[in-house]
Amino acid sequence: MERSKVLGEAAMEGLLSDRTIEGFMKVSRDFALNLGVFNENFKQILEEISSESPLGASAVMLGKAIFAPLPSSEVEHMRRVFLEYFDSKSVFLTSIDFEGARILS
Repeated sequence: MERSKVLGEAAMEGLLSDRTIEGFMKVSRDFALNLGVFNENFKQILEEISSESPLGASAVMLGKAIFAPLPSSEVEHMRRVFLEYFDSKSVFLTSIDFEGARILS
């Protein structure tokens, strides 16, 4: 608990000092890696995917998922990178919703 608090404070400072998507991805990845919840194999995959992604990649803390936002011009390249590590049923391509929270009917 204390470790996550210290890492969270450092992450917030990092995010406030670099408010770009690249800065967010770096802070997010560093937090995930330094928290110590992933095994070495997962960490290596995360680092390798991140090095291929123009904006970096990070991990979801619950569920061991890796995500990488990127420009549409990079989608096919990164899809192939993800498929080097995961089967096709585990790789999802999504878009980002910029409208914010709302009620959907």
